[in-house]
Amino acid sequence: MSSLLVRPSDRMADGNVLEVTPETAGWKYVGFKLHKLVAGETVEADTGEREVCLVLVTGEANVSAGEARFDAIGARKSVFEGKKPYSVYVPAGSRYTVEALGDVELAVCSAPGRGDLPPRLIGPDDVGYEERGKDGNKRHVYNILPETEPADSLLVVEVITPAGN
Repeated sequence: MSSLLVRPSDRMADGNVLEVTPETAGWKYVGFKLHKLVAGETVEADTGEREVCLVLVTGEANVSAGEARFDAIGARKSVFEGKKPYSVYVPAGSRYTVEALGDVELAVCSAPGRGDLPPRLIGPDDVGYEERGKDGNKRHVYNILPETEPADSLLVVEVITPAGN
C-alpha cells in the first residue's frame, strides 16, 4: 500500500504543484492535481478516458470545456471565508482550458468516464452544504459533485476542518 501523505512539489510550467494519479497512489480510479496560477497563465489538457471536475479553490478564471465557455467564474480569496466554490464538470473525451484572471488555485479531480454527458458549470447555488461531526471533530462539507448529480463515476466534495478540530 502506498503512503497517503503527498507533499507539494516545485511549481511546474503549468502551475502544477501537486499530482496524485491512480498509478502513483497504488489505487484504481481517482486522480487529483493542484495548480497555482498567476494572472494570464493557463492550464490546458485533454481529459482522455477520464471525466474531470475543475474546482476553483481560490481566485477567478475563464474556463472552456469542449464547446462550452464560462467567463469570470470564481470569487473566493480563501477556502476559509465561508463561500462555496465554482466548479466545471468536463466529460471524458474533452479538452479544457483554464485562464487565470488573477492568482488562482485550481483543483483538477478525475475518475474514469464514458464521455456521454455535457460540460456544465457548477455554481455556488448548486453546491450542497452539511456539517458533519460534533465538538472537536466538526467538519464543513461542500458537496460539489455528489452522487445525486450527473457524472459517470466522479464524486467531489470539499471539506473544511475548523481550527482546533
